[in-house]
Amino acid sequence: MFQISKNNIKLIRGDTGEVELNLTLDDEEKTVVEPEAYEAVFTLKKNVDDIAFIMQKPFVDGKITFSHEDTNLLPYGVYTYDVQVKVLEDGSIHTIGQHSFVILADVTRE
Repeated sequence: MFQISKNNIKLIRGDTGEVELNLTLDDEEKTVVEPEAYEAVFTLKKNVDDIAFIMQKPFVDGKITFSHEDTNLLPYGVYTYDVQVKVLEDGSIHTIGQHSFVILADVTRE
């Protein structure tokens, strides 16, 4: 199971899923920002104040994919994540989040 609701993610430990980043400008037209115009990185931590991160994944063509290996060994529970976006044209940095990332227990273990 992989579910996103209001930017909060739920995933059964070891399952796979994909997140697509859809960016728009805050203008009247809500202009779409194409993936070639930015670099984005997903960062996962157990607690927002932790120095070390548990996982970092760059977006490729506006998407990240969670593989079985990404979460299979993590304890189930509530984590926190954000996405840092760097606009290539001007170098400005924008952070999306923080949001929750819930790893649910799985019954079948591989």
